[in-house]
Amino acid sequence: SNKLNGSLPATLNKLQTLQVLDLSNNNFTGFAANLSFNSQLQILYLDRNIHLKIDGNTLLKALQPCFCSLRMLLARNCGLKGGLSSSLFNFHQVMYIDLSNNNLTSRILTNEAFNMVYLFYLAVASNNFTGELPMNFFPPLTSLKYLDVRQNRFLKSKGTFPNINMIVTYSVKIQRDTFSCPTVHLSNSGRRVEMDPGYYDYFLCSCTKGYYGYRRYCKPCMQGGSCKMKEATTNKTKTSSSSKQSEIKMNMNKGYWPCCGDFDNVTKLVKCTQQEMFDDEICNPSEDCKCWLQL
Repeated sequence: SNKLNGSLPATLNKLQTLQVLDLSNNNFTGFAANLSFNSQLQILYLDRNIHLKIDGNTLLKALQPCFCSLRMLLARNCGLKGGLSSSLFNFHQVMYIDLSNNNLTSRILTNEAFNMVYLFYLAVASNNFTGELPMNFFPPLTSLKYLDVRQNRFLKSKGTFPNINMIVTYSVKIQRDTFSCPTVHLSNSGRRVEMDPGYYDYFLCSCTKGYYGYRRYCKPCMQGGSCKMKEATTNKTKTSSSSKQSEIKMNMNKGYWPCCGDFDNVTKLVKCTQQEMFDDEICNPSEDCKCWLQL
């Protein structure tokens, strides 16, 4: 945090016994062409070097000499861009990786993580990773306790969600203004996965009390109507999304009817006594009439 600038010099590799290197919160702009860190390095802080602007694989190449010693890599918000090769998983002693708030664009690698048995913290939030979290990514990561993949808008589930590596919990929810979503946890440890509901296209979300609709598309319940969610899944933990998504319909109360004749776009409910065609006694007497959202 000394506001140092310029490129990181290649002479850093001459510090042969250096184990902890904190370069965070400076103004570095790049790496020297032949920069490599020393083989004894265990902890590297590069976070908050917002002008660094280097390729993710350039960083991995510079770290290759310490693939047997590196324990922690903190490179949050330091201008990393481009892809990450499978060499990330050569660091078989690493326990903590934070690559959040960068512009990394590669897919989440699949079957290369078998060496990372000590990794317990992995944060890649606020990047541009693509594809999905593959099923065979998780089994080798036996120590993983924290995973953060939020704000990766191109990261989407393409198959069944959750898969065998994750469970969803309805007793603890992510609350939004008009809807809520269950939290996701790692099945092997029970620890929470920080994940945007957009990853599974809001399929497991439902409208909050006083709203009707489905997923994240929720409208306020109208005067003269009632919107109640079935309580069948609110406190359960699920490992599969095979059940039908939660849709809340608006029940029209007895003596109320849609206004004003256009049933394809109901904007309010009125008392039947206000419409000449109805008598309050025969208008929706059993409260079986419903409204729902169409997109």
